[in-house]
Amino acid sequence: MNALPLIHRLFPDARVILALRHPCDTVFSCYASNFKLNDGMSSFLQLDKAADLYDLSFSYFEKARELLEMRVHEIRYENVVEDRERELRSLVGFLGLDWSDEVLDHESVALSRGRIKTPSYHQVIQPIYSQSAGRWTRFRKHLEPVLPVLAPWIAKFGYDV
Repeated sequence: MNALPLIHRLFPDARVILALRHPCDTVFSCYASNFKLNDGMSSFLQLDKAADLYDLSFSYFEKARELLEMRVHEIRYENVVEDRERELRSLVGFLGLDWSDEVLDHESVALSRGRIKTPSYHQVIQPIYSQSAGRWTRFRKHLEPVLPVLAPWIAKFGYDV
């Protein structure tokens, strides 16, 4: 997200995909993940720092989006879980690509790539599942202190508290 102004400068016609998930789920997931510790991941050691980073990142993104008039398509994790084909057809259309049913078979595509270098590599080859949607609600009392920071984003993205 921080590189978007540079990307836009280099590729002014680029299309940007903003992958969204409920802000509380996003912050809690980052906090609960066992990332290899580095400068970037150190923000996820405390919930308040993770929420602050989320707020800072999206504030920066929204300002860049406003100033640069970037073409942005939002795709929501919860909508992908609910109706993957509808969400992905919309995304493929936004990208100006032709539809292929292979888009719906991410497991085979991921397996064909070999080594996957993400903290969630083991999930990439699994079917899409819904257990992560709303997971934060089980830990709501722990997230209460950061809700004021996340509330504007929850509202902006059309989620519920």
